[in-house]
Amino acid sequence: MSRMRFLIIFLLVAGVFFIGSRVFQEFPLLSGSKLSDTSVQTSKVTSTPVSYAASLGLMQGHLLVAKELLDQGTPAQAEPHLGHPVDELYDLVEKQLREYDAPEFREELDYIYKLAKYKPANPEIQTGYENSVKAIDSAINKLPPEELQSPQFLDQVIYEMLHTAEVEYKAGIANNKVVARIEYQDARGFVFYTEGFYEEFYKNTWPNSSLISSSIKNLKKAFPSVNPPEPPTLSPSDFSEEVDKLKQA
Repeated sequence: MSRMRFLIIFLLVAGVFFIGSRVFQEFPLLSGSKLSDTSVQTSKVTSTPVSYAASLGLMQGHLLVAKELLDQGTPAQAEPHLGHPVDELYDLVEKQLREYDAPEFREELDYIYKLAKYKPANPEIQTGYENSVKAIDSAINKLPPEELQSPQFLDQVIYEMLHTAEVEYKAGIANNKVVARIEYQDARGFVFYTEGFYEEFYKNTWPNSSLISSSIKNLKKAFPSVNPPEPPTLSPSDFSEEVDKLKQA
């Protein structure tokens, strides 16, 4: 092989590797890299009335299960559920709280979280819990009546809360075992709060009333207690099947 032919082949090969490396730098998904969780979550942040109501409902679900854990004398387990409303959800509704002229309540949430963490025996936790629940209820009721009296709107809110419960439940179950207690408890809180939300706002004469009631009843079978059962009483696939019924309604 002549030196000239060798040099040409070498330059061609080197050029291919260089171009390939640049492509993978500019488009990391082609090289097998994954987008960070943060970027994915950021893309999902919305500020619709449905997301506002659902986010507030999820806060209530966290508080509901935290109260159960406090009542059974396990404040260490309650602690993350008291932290999640502030850490994961409050920023999603803060702007809309002002738009709907609803009182802000970040300080109340922070207060009960710190009490549970540092002074779990302090009786003020109960007062702080009640104040937080009332503040969130007030924020939900600041939604326009045409939203809270719309079956289509409520269908969407209920589905969003139960879909989030589905995601948490599936994350908590593997190989017919509860592998993540917090996720199981999150799902429990979301389902049980959704039941209360449905009973408060949804009229039994509306088309999807019996379907929603039936699905929630079946989903509750997954949670015989705030403490995870072994083995789980409802498979993740059965859980998803119940939630999917509402998506298709």
